[in-house]
Amino acid sequence: MADVANVAKVHQTTVSLALRNDPRLPRATRLRLRALAESLGYRPDPMLSALNSYRTSRDAARSPPSMGFIRRSRANLPAENFLSPWSSFWRAPVAPPSEWVIA
Repeated sequence: MADVANVAKVHQTTVSLALRNDPRLPRATRLRLRALAESLGYRPDPMLSALNSYRTSRDAARSPPSMGFIRRSRANLPAENFLSPWSSFWRAPVAPPSEWVIA
């Protein structure tokens, strides 16, 4: 598609729209770019077509991404109660209790 765009001196998006027969382009431009692509031997990549079909399928539209919010439910509790056990890895080291004997 890039080769067709370079020869026609247009953007790749314009070539893409023309090859998909998009009505946003003038009919003359679509016909000219389609003829040029055919003369250059352009063939769509079946793997990219399959990927595009998958990404725009109806299944993807049925399950849109979701977002959740996490908030502290009790303001009087310290933030340490809401941290995971792994969060201690990121905190500064704490001195051992005084009753521990280090030899």
